[in-house]
Amino acid sequence: MTVSDVDSNGNLAGATVSISGGFIAGDTLNFGNQNGITGSYNAATGVLTLTGTASLANYQAALDSITYGFSPANGDPTGGGSHTSRTISWVANDGVANSSSATSTLTTVHVPPSVAASGTATFTGGGSPVPLDSGVTVSDPDSGGTLTGATVSISGGFINGDLLNFANQNGISGSYNAATGTLTLTGTASLVNYQAALASITYGFTPSNGDPTQGGNTLRTISWAVNDGVATSSSAISTVSTVNATHVAPSVAGAGNTVTYTKRGPAVVVDGALTLNDPDSGGTLTGATVTIGSGFFGGDTLAAVTTGTGIKASYDASTGVLTLTGKDTIAHYQSVLESVTYSSTDNNPSQGNKDTTRTISWVVNDGAASNNLSAPVTSTIDLTPGQSTIHAPHGWHASPLQASTATAPIMRGDAELVTYLGPAPSPYADEHDTSTTVPAWMGAQQTGERDDRAAVDLRHAVLATDAELLAARRGHPAVDHGHDPDGDKPAAGKPGLLTQLKAAGRHGFIHERQALLKDLHKRSAPR
Repeated sequence: MTVSDVDSNGNLAGATVSISGGFIAGDTLNFGNQNGITGSYNAATGVLTLTGTASLANYQAALDSITYGFSPANGDPTGGGSHTSRTISWVANDGVANSSSATSTLTTVHVPPSVAASGTATFTGGGSPVPLDSGVTVSDPDSGGTLTGATVSISGGFINGDLLNFANQNGISGSYNAATGTLTLTGTASLVNYQAALASITYGFTPSNGDPTQGGNTLRTISWAVNDGVATSSSAISTVSTVNATHVAPSVAGAGNTVTYTKRGPAVVVDGALTLNDPDSGGTLTGATVTIGSGFFGGDTLAAVTTGTGIKASYDASTGVLTLTGKDTIAHYQSVLESVTYSSTDNNPSQGNKDTTRTISWVVNDGAASNNLSAPVTSTIDLTPGQSTIHAPHGWHASPLQASTATAPIMRGDAELVTYLGPAPSPYADEHDTSTTVPAWMGAQQTGERDDRAAVDLRHAVLATDAELLAARRGHPAVDHGHDPDGDKPAAGKPGLLTQLKAAGRHGFIHERQALLKDLHKRSAPR
């Protein structure tokens, strides 16, 4: 900007600077009084008037110092984007005449609002909604301190069921599009109110018991944008928050029951008090396993009732694993698991009381890509060998119909009883020694001699009469030590009478055993 005057004696008396084109309310021309020159601005017309006689140089400096501004300071100089330029006209006066008008052009630019967000939230399936970013901030230098809207969107990892929740407040209303994962806020409100509104937004999932990690998707990217009515924040794409979605595994509770199974008895329910829970599987499960862990033995059997459900059961007898498959409700899976029974097809499931318990392990599956299995819980099966039946004839020549029967306590020692051929089979007839090796001192087995009715394990054996038992246990204590009752030594390599009697019982040699018992009678001492 330069001024000149060839006939004013080097002085000027005044000047006007006006916004002659594009003027809007709020435009301001600013001047600081100097060198005898005073300025006055008319905000209604956009005209700045300078007065006072001063040199050409001082007026040139004064005009050069004029600035444009806008009021209020945070106002929009574009008038909502419609006024982005100004025409400035300049006129000088030497006290006699005005100069011709010179013009300049001013361009006004609207600065968009900005939003800053960088929070990380963690949402647990089945849990309550969590705030996205309580530290989000917004700013706008030229919107008059207000915003007119905002959008918050799940821009990465969105799946059906994702929710952005907002409660209307301070003139701001929210609308969520569940198909796109976008929450739109509308309404003119202060920057402060919009910041509070954005900070209140939460992430959740629907249904409330649904899985937020469907397909293994555990991450959401949240994008924020605000609008002041003229422009949208330029950081809409780059300003994000993160939501980490966590799938909660299903659980099995109420296990720990101990149930008793008796050999050859009916199947027993393993644990009828189980409780299944899964907060984020949509109320369904896809599978379960019931495993015989510690103590598993061939013949062990697990079975389940699946009637009325979509669940299929399959038992692997070689591994002791019952597998349930098929998507169905948690309630149906719970009822099927509570129906699981244990039994054994083996006649000696405790293996001679060496394996008296089974540990049953329960695990359910909700089909999620990760964290889909429940922690194992266990129940216990206690195996009892049952009761021994005693058949004691009234005398050696008593007929089978004259035999008396009683129930004896369970015997756990292998040398507790003397065997006797009873008329009825013991419940433990299956546990006899099946060895085909016959002791040499017993000689060859006679044809038809083996009788399974009397082939019993000595731990649960058929008892002899009181006289026979006393003869073996009292009158002839040395019988079981390789000597006969009369004190005669047995043949070389031949064991005592009681030992022979036991062996005959184990091998089912009926006639040999009867002969031994008769021999025992002959040698018995009076009671």
